[in-house]
Amino acid sequence: MQYRIFDYTEQGMLLVDYLTMTTNGTLTSGNWTSAFDGSFRPEYMRPYGATPFAMVRLVKTADHALDLVAMKNGVVFETGRLVIAPDGKTLTFTYQAGGKTSVAVYHPWDLIH
Repeated sequence: MQYRIFDYTEQGMLLVDYLTMTTNGTLTSGNWTSAFDGSFRPEYMRPYGATPFAMVRLVKTADHALDLVAMKNGVVFETGRLVIAPDGKTLTFTYQAGGKTSVAVYHPWDLIH
């Protein structure tokens, strides 16, 4: 299970925070930013503190699509595409890692109602 929060930094970059629970119940959290300019930006995870876990690049490829590449120690370990539905109600993340393709669908979490 994973929760993601998408926001913007004061410099206009995308800020992604996440909390993940593994199948054995272990929780981890992290965050990364993207300037949408093709540059790789550090991804931080709580267990690694101020040391980047990976480097992430996000590039806008269409009005509702972003391509992602994640590297660790200079080696790509994940690629994917994030697609926001035209109505803005779902974000579908199709990604390749470890030799397999997976799909995650995110929905808004309405905490007010």
